[in-house]
Amino acid sequence: MSICVRSPASIANLGPGFDILSMAITEPYDVVCVKLTHGGDDSVRFIGEYSHYLPSNFRSTTMHPVVEEFRRILGINFNVHVTIWKGIKPASGLGSSGADAAAIAYALNKLLNAGLNHKSLIRIAALGETAAAGVPHMDNVAASLLGGLVIINR
Repeated sequence: MSICVRSPASIANLGPGFDILSMAITEPYDVVCVKLTHGGDDSVRFIGEYSHYLPSNFRSTTMHPVVEEFRRILGINFNVHVTIWKGIKPASGLGSSGADAAAIAYALNKLLNAGLNHKSLIRIAALGETAAAGVPHMDNVAASLLGGLVIINR
């Protein structure tokens, strides 16, 4: 089973809305393709102009904590093979890490038929931001998941 998801860049910290306001933008974006398997190791392959900025070790990505949380919540074992066409430049202030965490959360929810609501997906995707920022952040992942202008109300 596999799925590809287009995940938009986002702009957060809008004016006085630091960490509570964010918005998705049409471009740039990442395309995240996820394939589920049983057995083996998780893997990631980045392609595209910005691929050289990113780790080749899956455990070092913002996707790893998201996958681990799905395993914990659903109580099932599975492996992922992820290919990402990286259109959002890392460290550009456009939510590059959040876009990937949001995309994997959305993809796993669909592939595993988990039926999680948007609030749960945002919380799980925010865990992915710990790999990039050290702590969970909801602003960029919420915009990438929901689109439009988002107000974070924990």
